[in-house]
Amino acid sequence: MKDYEIWLMITHHLSKDETELEKEVFFAWLHQNPNNQLYFERVKKVWDAEEKEETGITEVPKLSLMEQLTLPNIIDFISKQALGNIIGIAVGLWVSKTFTHSVIERRSLDNLFGLAHRKTTVVNEIPHWLQTTISILVGYLALEIVHFFLQSKQVIAVWKWIQKKATPYLTMLKMRVKF
Repeated sequence: MKDYEIWLMITHHLSKDETELEKEVFFAWLHQNPNNQLYFERVKKVWDAEEKEETGITEVPKLSLMEQLTLPNIIDFISKQALGNIIGIAVGLWVSKTFTHSVIERRSLDNLFGLAHRKTTVVNEIPHWLQTTISILVGYLALEIVHFFLQSKQVIAVWKWIQKKATPYLTMLKMRVKF
């Protein structure tokens, strides 16, 4: 049998467009030689992979909750997601705090001579809606920078730089502790 005829026979079988006679010829060819079986399996894998790409169906194995809750997954989540979120929130709060200050009111019409209790008044320098918008935007930018920083593995280079800079100080502290 020629290669063209074999390909035609395999494609007809895989697309299920074969007649009964073609089906018998295909199974005869398939069981004729063990190499034919291996050849057909390879072609079938490629056929199935292309079919999945065309339909957009990909098989993703579903993991149970206990399989997902492993120590490396938890550490990865904490280091990448939670740390970035906390830093983003902290930066947003810091921005809010920079636009706000408090003033101690010493004398007013209620407290003309300053004898009564003094009260603290919070003063916003910009409108509240603008302050909130700026805080959210700056916090979100900080969060995305931290996520990018952690996902690009730059944290390893920074950690090595910190270790290199801190090593002389740590050895000096160890020497002081020994004495």
